[in-house]
Amino acid sequence: MSKPAVTVNIETSSIEVMKVLEDKHLIRVPVVDQEGKLVGMLARRDLMKGYLQSQVPAKVWWM
Repeated sequence: MSKPAVTVNIETSSIEVMKVLEDKHLIRVPVVDQEGKLVGMLARRDLMKGYLQSQVPAKVWWM
């Protein structure tokens, strides 16, 4: 008997996704829509990249 796959919904917050990844010791998790259809995969690095980009101010170039 196999276990049900660990997934997150498209409405799941990034913080909740990180909790799932940590709790289940996963690197990436499938993302499903309201009907349970696969719409993509979300990896830890995707979340970290998004977080870091939101924290680092945009570079300003002066001429």
